[in-house]
Amino acid sequence: MELCCRLLELAASDGHDIEGIYVNTRNATRYIGRIFSQYDFDKIGKDDEFMELRLSELRRAKAYKILWEFLDHNLTYWWD
Repeated sequence: MELCCRLLELAASDGHDIEGIYVNTRNATRYIGRIFSQYDFDKIGKDDEFMELRLSELRRAKAYKILWEFLDHNLTYWWD
């Protein structure tokens, strides 16, 4: 439950201040969708003034995906 709450906080935050936070970009293609677009993916790694915004959006997309995968697999066990 605590893990889900933390992931929900990460997914809901605007998170534009991610200074000092490492965001793995090597697996970013898995998270392309509504939050993190193909355009954002194409701009990662290039000299970009919006790099912090793109990384925060990638971090949010990862949190959403992990949260929903976890809920999908473990929802039936929550009340046991």
